[in-house]
Amino acid sequence: SLGDDPPRLLTTEGTENGMTHENFQFLRIGGVWHLLSTDYKPHHAWLYRMEGDPGRDESWMTWVDGRQLAIPVEAWNTVDVDNAAALLDLTAEDGFFYLIYGGKNETRVDEFTGSAAHERPWPRGWNRLGLARSRDLMTWSVPGA
Repeated sequence: SLGDDPPRLLTTEGTENGMTHENFQFLRIGGVWHLLSTDYKPHHAWLYRMEGDPGRDESWMTWVDGRQLAIPVEAWNTVDVDNAAALLDLTAEDGFFYLIYGGKNETRVDEFTGSAAHERPWPRGWNRLGLARSRDLMTWSVPGA
């Protein structure tokens, strides 16, 4: 067990991100463990790097160099740009990282209750899937751009 405390998610400036995070994905990039998560509100994909030896339990509780991925805003994802993202490293095959993510333009206030536990849960159905790619995890492009 790693304990009851949440992991430390530090930005490139070395400070706590300060947002709530969800949708965690652990992946190795260039032999180094990384953590992709969604912060909210609003929902954006953030990528962090493990600091320390992955063989030590405490290393899984501190992630550094966190930065928001610069996914382009399109006509369909102006409110949630890159929610619940998944990152694929296909650099060995074609030189690109790919990000699959959800986005939307609105949350209808008339149907929003604020909690999935209420009788009328959070509204669903306005999300669309997006795909972006990058050679360096910094500059992202989308199909047709």
